[in-house]
Amino acid sequence: MCWACCSFWGAAGLTAYNLNEELSAGRASEAALEGVASSLADAPFQARGERLIKKSAITSEETVELDGRYYMGLITFPTLELQLPVQMEWSYENLKTSPCRMQGSPAMEDLVIMGHNYRTHFGPLDNLRIGDEVSVTMGDGATYVYQVGAKEVVGAYAVEDVTSGAWPLTLFTCTLSGRTRLVVRCDFAE
Repeated sequence: MCWACCSFWGAAGLTAYNLNEELSAGRASEAALEGVASSLADAPFQARGERLIKKSAITSEETVELDGRYYMGLITFPTLELQLPVQMEWSYENLKTSPCRMQGSPAMEDLVIMGHNYRTHFGPLDNLRIGDEVSVTMGDGATYVYQVGAKEVVGAYAVEDVTSGAWPLTLFTCTLSGRTRLVVRCDFAE
């Protein structure tokens, strides 16, 4: 087989793998969204089946436990018609299910949330415009409303640029090339 054929079939295989990963992540996120949203709607922090709202060991904030994963709450993008659960701790495995808190909290005004660029996760972030609303609903029901204040692309290893804490809410994801990161900075809505 020629080099061009091998390259084509290798690229096709990688594309198929990535599309399958995205589909699985979308299903997992949708299932988690239903469970987290249901738990947040329940009256005062009681056990509901396998879901339990309790204090996080990481912060003093309430979390929702669902199938062994801990969620800090939900993030909502009205202009994108997108709502996602957000896990309390990031790991490569957790990112396959939903966006994850990298550091900070709304109360400390330094929350950083990361997510894959799947269409069902943070892929649509590039469509946000300055002034668009973003809200974060925490496990205790408190909702923080933000507005997009800036968007930028930074290097893949520019961790300090992303985690500086200069904005109350920072969201980031890989760009399609994977060589850079899209960063969306948000300030509290007026």
